[in-house]
Amino acid sequence: MFPAAFDYRAPTSLDETLSVLKQHGEAAKVMAGGQSLIPLLKLRFSRPAKTAPMMVEAANWIADPLVRNRGTLVGSVCHADPAGDWGSVMLALSAEIVARSAASERVLHSSDFFKGPFETALKAEEVATEVRIPVRKGPSGGAYLKLERRVGDFATVAVAVQVELDGDKVASCGIGLTAVGPHNIKATEAERSLDGKEPTDQVIAEAARLAAEAAEPKDDLRGSAAYKKDVVRVFVQRGLKTAISRAKEVKA
Repeated sequence: MFPAAFDYRAPTSLDETLSVLKQHGEAAKVMAGGQSLIPLLKLRFSRPAKTAPMMVEAANWIADPLVRNRGTLVGSVCHADPAGDWGSVMLALSAEIVARSAASERVLHSSDFFKGPFETALKAEEVATEVRIPVRKGPSGGAYLKLERRVGDFATVAVAVQVELDGDKVASCGIGLTAVGPHNIKATEAERSLDGKEPTDQVIAEAARLAAEAAEPKDDLRGSAAYKKDVVRVFVQRGLKTAISRAKEVKA
């Protein structure tokens, strides 16, 4: 049995070790020989914490390892390919993009960033310097689902879902859609339909229906518009259930 993936640091001095511990706080764990910690990781009694684990899940769907290791998150977001994976993830996570010019800096919400195929709200004199992912206050979970014709292909349809819970009710929800419009789409009405509600099967089904209505796909070699809308509905329904289940695991 192998442990879950984690970030490993190998400081070469006590001062560097203390600096790493100060930077990461309770998220860091000191390992000497690993006789105790590694078995705990393998048995999943201890596991690394992630701020946005959905990003890890989405990254595994992108092209192939070479592209994943050479490409950059900000570069992909700014490329604004309607069939790209990161755009919908940014929308689901309510990410912000920082844009700088020689004279000023401004912060753009992801919902205002994507304007059309390969078109963003960046001005000619601006460059995107960073992406900011908000940290959820309550237990949260995410899911990324993608339909592709072959491994590493562009999406026929993809859906990103992020849910934050407050007790048994939905505190906030983000839903991003890929490859079903002129740019990545934020399913705002579907998100709002879940706010403050207990996520019953009926509530989830209605949110999935609204998300499908928000999609604007076209007929092409990958499928008909009607087919893609139905995939959106099914994927949002599955994604919400998975995200909610993961949020409850965090809560537990």
